[in-house]
Amino acid sequence: MILLAGLLIPVIMAPIIYIAEKNSKKTGLALLLLESLVVPALYSYAFFFKKTESGMYVEQYEWINLITPQAAKIKFTLFIDGLSYILALTTSVLFFFSALYSAGYITREKPAFYALLSLLFTGLLGVFISANLLAFYIFWEFMLIPSYFIIARWGYRDPAKIAFKFFIFTHTGAIFIIVALGLLAMLTGGQGLELFQIKLIYDKILDFWIYIFAFLTFGFAVKMAVFPVHTWLPDAHGEAPAPMSSLLSGIIIEAGAYAILRISFLTILASNPNLIANPATASDILVPLALLGVVTAFYGGFMALKEIDVKRVIAYSSIAHMGYILAGEAAGTYALLAGANPLALFGVAFHLVAHAWSKGLFFLVGGSVMHQTHKRDITKMGGLMDKMPYTGIAGVLSIFSIAGAPPLPCFISEFMIIAGIAAIASLNSQFLYVAVLMAVATLVSAAYSLRYFWQVFWYKETAPKIEAEEANKWMIAGMLGLGAFIILLGFMPWIVLSLVKF
Repeated sequence: MILLAGLLIPVIMAPIIYIAEKNSKKTGLALLLLESLVVPALYSYAFFFKKTESGMYVEQYEWINLITPQAAKIKFTLFIDGLSYILALTTSVLFFFSALYSAGYITREKPAFYALLSLLFTGLLGVFISANLLAFYIFWEFMLIPSYFIIARWGYRDPAKIAFKFFIFTHTGAIFIIVALGLLAMLTGGQGLELFQIKLIYDKILDFWIYIFAFLTFGFAVKMAVFPVHTWLPDAHGEAPAPMSSLLSGIIIEAGAYAILRISFLTILASNPNLIANPATASDILVPLALLGVVTAFYGGFMALKEIDVKRVIAYSSIAHMGYILAGEAAGTYALLAGANPLALFGVAFHLVAHAWSKGLFFLVGGSVMHQTHKRDITKMGGLMDKMPYTGIAGVLSIFSIAGAPPLPCFISEFMIIAGIAAIASLNSQFLYVAVLMAVATLVSAAYSLRYFWQVFWYKETAPKIEAEEANKWMIAGMLGLGAFIILLGFMPWIVLSLVKF
């Protein structure tokens, strides 16, 4: 019951944290931080000491009995392998430092913030470790509930409207997902809801796989904020409180990227016997998706380059980086089908970690700047490196990582993605154009990142007009603690890469 315990602890702790938070904010925070250490410890134990030779640890529980001709039983199945483990760990690290940061950032004394974060923690983890697609969908939807209330209650400007837009967009995407799951269940009597059973019974869905693939991928793409179903993201990320923006951009949209990779590509697409027998036919699907990734990367990059809001610049940057991930996922899946080296998929796996921490820290830095200066327009800032040195150090780490500067981790992951795409150009020349365009897109990322650093921290012409002092100790601890993990990841990428297999 190791994996199940990891999901239940945050749920059980949520009302306890709420009661503690009403009496003492620090006690509520301490309980939240404690659970964010205990849960990854449990998952680390399961992954390193309980996994089988397949590299996976699985737990199954009786759940739903269906009255069908196949007399199928739907089990509540949890698993952990290399990919799900690194994402659960990534979530826990970002969650810990975002919560720590929030102790100094959330000044509006409204109880339930930490309790809602605890519930969100369960939803995030459940998405990454559910092997039953119905359970996956429940956790997928469950993420929306605490996210909605956090944005609506602690957000800026018109938070209730922004939270509602976030809810409607992502729930609309979820409708496509449940339709696909219903089709899977109907065709397989419930067996197709088990992630690792789909390959074994693929003949039952062979005539309808393209519809299942399309519905799932579209639903996941909405959460991932791929162009053109991205419009909820700049508002939600820009107006949410900084700790929530950090989790939204670092983990929640990456849940969409994970789902596309794990379910749409590696399960529905890569298990298709016709595509395995003739990989070239998969290019009709994967090349357009890779090009959609390119379009998303350029769109997000150019919008970030023209944006002047301190948080919306970072929000559009998140869209751009989802483009890198989508292109890498499509190219890497094609490489798997063709029997080539899926280097791009390893780059994607690493980028999921590198981007989560780097962009999460970027949002904490942006929140700190806005919190201390009470300004949002980056053209009216400048010289904050002198006035907010610790925030500036965190800014250097996050901004230059997002810019793709070596030896910070996003440089490594972007290089692996682009090299992996270029490596399969000999199998399909269209991927050469994708690789070249993605390389150009990284220049746009460097441009908006450097512009942000220059306008906010370095350019001193407006500095005398800015009254600001360094953030408080809680915010500094959250930023510098997460920054230390980014440095570690950049210098020791093998820590992540050695755990993943495709």
